[in-house]
Amino acid sequence: MFFSKKKTKRVIVLGLDGFAHLHLCDFIDQGVMPNLKTLTEQGTLSRMNSVYPTVSNVAWASFQTGANPGEFGVFGFAELDRNLGLFIPNSGDLKTSTLWERLSDAGKRVVSLGVPLSFPPKQVNGHIVGGFLAPSLDRAVSDAKLLRTLRGLDYLVDIDPMKARESTDFFKDELHKALAGRRRALEYFFKKETWDLLCMHVMETDRINHFMWKCLDEGGADKDFFLDFYRAVDALVGDAMGRCGEQDTLIVLSDHGFCRIQNTVELNRWLVQEGLLVMAGEPNPMNPFGSVSSTSKALSLVPGRIHILTPSYWSDGGVSESDREAVHKDIVSRLQGLKATNGQAVCKQIFAKEDIYTGPNMDRAPDIIVDPVEGYDLKAALSPGDIFATDVISGMHTYDDAFLCIRSPSEPDPAGSITEAGKMVEGLVRSS
Repeated sequence: MFFSKKKTKRVIVLGLDGFAHLHLCDFIDQGVMPNLKTLTEQGTLSRMNSVYPTVSNVAWASFQTGANPGEFGVFGFAELDRNLGLFIPNSGDLKTSTLWERLSDAGKRVVSLGVPLSFPPKQVNGHIVGGFLAPSLDRAVSDAKLLRTLRGLDYLVDIDPMKARESTDFFKDELHKALAGRRRALEYFFKKETWDLLCMHVMETDRINHFMWKCLDEGGADKDFFLDFYRAVDALVGDAMGRCGEQDTLIVLSDHGFCRIQNTVELNRWLVQEGLLVMAGEPNPMNPFGSVSSTSKALSLVPGRIHILTPSYWSDGGVSESDREAVHKDIVSRLQGLKATNGQAVCKQIFAKEDIYTGPNMDRAPDIIVDPVEGYDLKAALSPGDIFATDVISGMHTYDDAFLCIRSPSEPDPAGSITEAGKMVEGLVRSS
């Protein structure tokens, strides 16, 4: 029996980063995820869209704020300041409030565990534990007592992806260690804390998909490990189901889909080849974009974000405002002709920022956003080399194959995107 007899009315959200709707359905059909099968039978399952660009920190920022990047002002995993200095955005770079803050102001108690772009943790009525990109657990937790508790539970902020590149065995051990810590934390918050909203983010699903996606095609022991890991994820979902009261709403969702990589595509190398990006010397690892010449017209950031270097935003912009539109059209035209070595077009859709963003932070947005054909992973290396390459990473994000599963005593309106899902969660908590 999955419902307890508790009469509380709470909202529980499990975010399974990068878990595709297609593969959820496959794993349910294969018997890999019996708890999620039961959850879909008791509630509703729908497919959702992500955001552009399709990266976890932007997607979960959209969930937290209920806004689009033009409003909250973060457009990728890494950003550039006006002087081409590279930095990693954090919660302090969000220009709008989050649902954690708004619900706290409304008198609700919230717990957020590991959600990307929640570091450094802000003060709320409850707890925020920073996730992905938080440098350490002690900096991810602002409450000293909770920090001691999470250390005692062997809770990990994230695995070390650089070490994962060096050792498959280390990677596998870390995946299970991190997931086990989340299960213990989930038990703790159900048993020891009171809250109106509990949101737990699982980064390990994204990590295993990046590093081991090819195993689904290649089979063998690594495929068995892959499926067994998703069985462990399903057990986490089962824990939440078993601890929910009959008046609770349980939501399991992902922020984007996944697919197999055919090639990485280095857009900055392509821009150099096209004469649109000029390097004044070898990139300095400490300041890679500092070697971009002021004669350059454009540069790219991951994934598929192209900035036209106009002086209205960039301190050394080499494209006059009067020429911006012509340069924009020229780049789009060339991108439409970009093909892989097998003749496959790389770009499925090419957007201007005005096509997909609104809000007061449009000046920070990339001018061109590329949605690639599935299998072509857009990168942004500045060093010389091939435009098309392969990498140890075998899986990449997709825009249109996230999922949303809801079991609720009410009937919330469906959400068609990760942004709408955040609005829905906030509405459910406010009405509880």
